[in-house]
Amino acid sequence: MITESLNQDAAQASCFLLKLNVTYNDDLPGYETASATSALCLQYADNSVDEVYCAHVLQYFSCKDVMSVLLEFFRVLKGGGELYLSVPDIMKVDPIEDDNWLSKLYGLQTSEDEFFKCSFTPNLTMQLMAAAGFQQICPWQSGNHDNSKLPWSLNLMAVKLSGE
Repeated sequence: MITESLNQDAAQASCFLLKLNVTYNDDLPGYETASATSALCLQYADNSVDEVYCAHVLQYFSCKDVMSVLLEFFRVLKGGGELYLSVPDIMKVDPIEDDNWLSKLYGLQTSEDEFFKCSFTPNLTMQLMAAAGFQQICPWQSGNHDNSKLPWSLNLMAVKLSGE
């Protein structure tokens, strides 16, 4: 009886996970949406979010603001919470083989808000995530139909350990 009750409690708790999608325009089922423009100051309490998902948003922030955004993700995540981050990987863009290489490195540039302000490599991105306090940083495969599926996407997952 006690085991059955604990299993029911765990199942109910998993239904109430707070998952946050920080995006410009992609809604994901099962996620609350936070505008990418609010990423420097998310309207969530410290240690209140179970998962942050952020696909191809970080490159729109200035190089000086990237660490602030990662620290904000760390602040809102609970201990054991996970960050799923996708950014364009400049190491995967080949200017010789790809006619669209400029837009992959610098954004579409059809309007003022479509310019990339910084670039990422796997090593740099992992170092930034670690400096923000994240651990267990590793690649992940996207199952979502968004920019994280692009062939030049760098997808990294990281954990905020409990007690941090």
